[in-house]
This record gives sequence, C-alpha cells and structure tokens, in this order.
Amino acid sequence: MQIRPCLLVCVVGFAIAPAARGEPSIAISDDGSSRFGAGLTDIGVSASVGAGISGYTGHVMRDTVTSNVANDWIVRAVIGTQIPLGVELSYLGTSDDVNTVRGSPNGTLLGTTFEAALHYNFRPHDMLDPYLLAGVGWTHYGVHGMKVAQAMSGMPSSDDVPEFPVGAGLALRDPGGFVFDVRAAFHATAGSELVTNPTTGDKAPLYAWDAAATLGWEF
Repeated sequence: MQIRPCLLVCVVGFAIAPAARGEPSIAISDDGSSRFGAGLTDIGVSASVGAGISGYTGHVMRDTVTSNVANDWIVRAVIGTQIPLGVELSYLGTSDDVNTVRGSPNGTLLGTTFEAALHYNFRPHDMLDPYLLAGVGWTHYGVHGMKVAQAMSGMPSSDDVPEFPVGAGLALRDPGGFVFDVRAAFHATAGSELVTNPTTGDKAPLYAWDAAATLGWEF
C-alpha cells in the first residue's frame, strides 16, 4: 500500500516540473500552431520503458499458470507522435510460474514478444492524447527450470507463435519532453503448441491481456 504516496509524488512532480524549469507550457510548430511535446522532429518520436500486469483469457492457460495476474516489462518506440497515424515498435517480456496437469510446480514460463503496430493519435498536438493501436508480432515462449518432461507434463519446453495486439491508451505529455503513457491491450495468437486442453485434446490458444504504464521522452 506504500505505492500510492509515491505515485502521487510522481504525478505532482510531473505536473510542476516545467514551471520549475521556467519552460513554456506549449511548443510552437513551424506553421504557427501550438503543440505539446519537445518538438525536435516534425513528426515526433518517443522512446519509453515501463512495466505492467498481464494474464491469459482462456481457462486452460489460467489453470496452467500459478497466478491469474503476472508481471511484465516493456521497451517501446513510437514514430509519429505529432501526426495522426504513427508506427510503434515494442518489446514485451512476461514471466509466469507453471504447473503440470496434476498441479505440480513445473518451472517458469518466460515470454519474449516483439510487436509492430499502427498507432492512431486522436489529439497528437495536445497534452492529453488518447490513441488506438493494432498490429502484428511474434512471441517466443520458453519454460525454464522444467522439472517434469513433456511426455509426462504435456508441455514442450518452448513454442513460437504469431500474435496480434489491439488496444487503447492515453499519453500525458510534459512540455519539456517527458511522456507518461498508460494503456490496455488484448493479444490474440495463432498456432500454439504449448498447452493441450485435457478435456478436448486440442491445443489451447494463448490469448492474453495486459495493462501497462511507461515513462519516456519525446524528441
């Protein structure tokens, strides 16, 4: 419960930093229109890092992992923050402890995801910019510290799947260049061989959700 005072301090500091530095609250573009952000490039480019929470939507995967909510970490670059339609490139890492079909601990499932997505900015020149995203990616899953072999657990040690993220978020810009971003996304996958549904014998999809916050800099 100690995170709330820290979060309040961060938000207040984010809000008053430009005034403390004596910086203007709004940048002026070449055409004379006002805009938030550092404005060092015409289209706007940002880089950020952050963390969040994630989980699987299907009951088979939820029964396989030990917790319905796991941690994730993010590195992201967005090209086109000052125009309506941009492109973002992301790395997303996840970690979940997994069990065998009998409920015994069976190592840690690490996910490594790379994504490219279209990023639609509703208010690209404003302090608050809501946006939508949709794209395509690739995820490598690896089970580390597996204690029970695939023949007994039904789970291979690794799997590679295409995935398709869709989501929505909100970017909060500091006039000096800092960007605080919050978002929620859904990640559909195809062709997974990682987990078998014990009832039907079919391979279970690895559909997942995530909610994350990042802090970065806009150029």
